[in-house]
Amino acid sequence: MELLSSLVAFKKSSGPIALAIGNFDGVHLGHQRIIEEIVKNPDLKSVVMSFEPHPIIFLNPQLSFKKLFPLSDQEQVFTKMKVQYFVRLKFNAELAEMTYKEFLSLIHSHLDIKKIVVGYDFRFGKNKEGTIDKLSQWCQKNNIEFKKIEEVKMGAVTISTSDIKRRLISHDLKEVNKMLGRNYYLSGVVVRGDQRGRLLGFPTANMLIEEDLQVPALGVYVTQVTLGQKNYLGVTNIGKTPTFKNDERIKIETHILDFNQDIYDQTIAIEFLRFLRDEKKFSSIDEIKFQIAKDIEESQK
Repeated sequence: MELLSSLVAFKKSSGPIALAIGNFDGVHLGHQRIIEEIVKNPDLKSVVMSFEPHPIIFLNPQLSFKKLFPLSDQEQVFTKMKVQYFVRLKFNAELAEMTYKEFLSLIHSHLDIKKIVVGYDFRFGKNKEGTIDKLSQWCQKNNIEFKKIEEVKMGAVTISTSDIKRRLISHDLKEVNKMLGRNYYLSGVVVRGDQRGRLLGFPTANMLIEEDLQVPALGVYVTQVTLGQKNYLGVTNIGKTPTFKNDERIKIETHILDFNQDIYDQTIAIEFLRFLRDEKKFSSIDEIKFQIAKDIEESQK
């Protein structure tokens, strides 16, 4: 897959395309349905168009908006799904002020669009005046096939990024992973922590992640840890270590089972498999050790 940062880099001479437009935060099963629609015609080159930063961040900077995954996740998933081009446009004041007609004129001048695919709730242009109906009419006028992907449901619930985030902070990992079509994960660099786990006899890998990522609710989880090409079972604590400190900094600490290597400054990925228990404050070191041993035993069931 080729990653582009502007429309100028894409020439009409590149040939006819099928275009998917959206933010695709999390690339959940609903998003994947959109992507499947643009890659199925071998006569059309598949192009995904997204925006960075997320328009919500630019238009409402006062909001504490969190992404499900880092930007690299989109690239990885789109590549696996055989997308040929990923155009990630910089969302700035100029783009924010564009009417929906101006935006459509812009992309049409650079891309030989034969098909456009969007989700059921897609809105675009200044003040979100570009509706599904207006986009459909524009496509018809310009002899472009238009496809709206309806809600993808799990039972009676429509899969959405916002709902996945709500479930993440309510320990509903089973449904989160179903909606994503893969396991939710965090990735980051292993940094030096307080060394307290090692002193307790259960060393942990302390992971530093991007600050704008959504993290699950505080608590202890069974995880799968990927380091290089190898996977390990882990027990991950997301919390504020209330037994030792009273600061508000959330730490992500993972005890990797049957593992004893120095992995400082290396990048690991942690897939969240299931929730074990809430974080709690202990009255003694022995109580902590007993609980950690119990967590490890439970993780292997």
